Amino acid sequence: MLCSAALALGLSWCAPPPIAASASPVAPELARAVTTVSGAADRLLALPILQRDTPNAVARVEAALRDAAVELAGSEAMGQLRAVRSAQAHLYAVQQRVTAARIAAAAGGRSGDEAGWMDSALRSLGMQRTGAEASDPDPIGRPEREAREALDRALDELAARLAAIGVPLGRDAVESIAAASEGETLVAMAGVYANVERVTASLREALRRAPDSEPLIRRYYALHAASLGILAVVQQEARERIIGDILPRLPRFEAEARALKADAERRLGTAASPDERAELTRSIEANVLVLEVIALYRSHLERLTAALAAQAEETTRRRGIAENTARTAALALDVAAMLRDTERDLSAVLSARPGLALPFEAIPLRREFERLSRRMAEG
Repeated sequence: MLCSAALALGLSWCAPPPIAASASPVAPELARAVTTVSGAADRLLALPILQRDTPNAVARVEAALRDAAVELAGSEAMGQLRAVRSAQAHLYAVQQRVTAARIAAAAGGRSGDEAGWMDSALRSLGMQRTGAEASDPDPIGRPEREAREALDRALDELAARLAAIGVPLGRDAVESIAAASEGETLVAMAGVYANVERVTASLREALRRAPDSEPLIRRYYALHAASLGILAVVQQEARERIIGDILPRLPRFEAEARALKADAERRLGTAASPDERAELTRSIEANVLVLEVIALYRSHLERLTAALAAQAEETTRRRGIAENTARTAALALDVAAMLRDTERDLSAVLSARPGLALPFEAIPLRREFERLSRRMAEG
C-alpha cells in the first residue's frame, strides 16, 4: 500500500514487488481487463502533452501503467507454473525422506533385522506394510515415483496452459521455464501479451460494428496507446530483473567453482591412491562443467536481455506514435464537437424572435382624464 502511494506521488524510495510476484494465478475477465486498460489510458491522456517531461507527473502515469501490467499478467499459466514449483518442492522433500529411509533399511539389512528396519523405513514415509510390497521391487521408492508422476502431470498441464496464451513449447522448454530463475517473469510477460491481445481484439470488433461511434473511436485509440505502454513496462522490468537480480549471482558461483577446481588440483598432487586421484579428477571435471554451464547460461541471459531491450525500444517507439494518434483523435473530435455545439447554440440564438408587444393603451390614465374633464365642465 505504501509503495503504491509512493509511486503515485512520484517518489522512488520504495521499490514495488516484481510484476510476476503480484500476478494472479488466473486471467482477469475480459470486462475487468478492459476496465484496467481504460484506467491506465485515462491517466496517460490526462497528462497534457506539454507536461510529459514533468518527472512526478510521468512517474504517476508509469505507476498506473505498472498497476495495469500486474492485473494483466495474471493467467492460468502463472497459476500452473506455481503448481509446478510446488510439485518440485514436494519431490525434493520426498527425495530427502526416501534417502533417509533407504539408509535406515540398508542398516537393518546389515544387522540382520531387515523386516523390522523395513517397517520402520516405511513408517517414516507415512506408509505401512499392506502385502503389496511383495510385488513391488522397491517399495521405499514408491513415494518418490508418485511425486515424479505428479510433477510430470503438472508440467504437461503447464505446457497446455502456455499454449493457450500463445506460447506453444516443447517439453524440454517447459521444464527449462519451470526451473529457470526468470521463468515466472517470462510467464508474466506472456500473460500480459495475451490479455492485451484480448482487449485489443474486443475493441477492434466493437469498432467494426460501430465505426462512426465517437466515444468508441476515442476509447480505441486511447486503449491502444495504453496497451503499448503496459507492454513496454513489463518488457523493461523483465530486462531489469535479469540484469539486476540474476546475472549478478553468477560470479559467486563461478568463483566457488574455480576455487573448488583449484583445491582439487592442489590435492591431486598429494593423492595417496588411484581411488583418491580418480575422485579428485572427477571433481575437477565436474567444476569445469559447472564453469562451462555458467558461461553458457550467461550468454543465454545476455541474448535475452538484448532481445528484451530491443522489444522495449520498439514498443516504446510505437507507444509514442499511438499516444500522439490518440491525443490527435481526441483533439480533433473535441474541436468537431465544439463546432457542432457552437453552431447549434448560435443558431438557437439567431432563430429566436422577440414576441410583438401589446399596444400601450393607457386605459387607467384615460379614465382619470375623462373624470377630471367632467368635473371641470360641471364647475
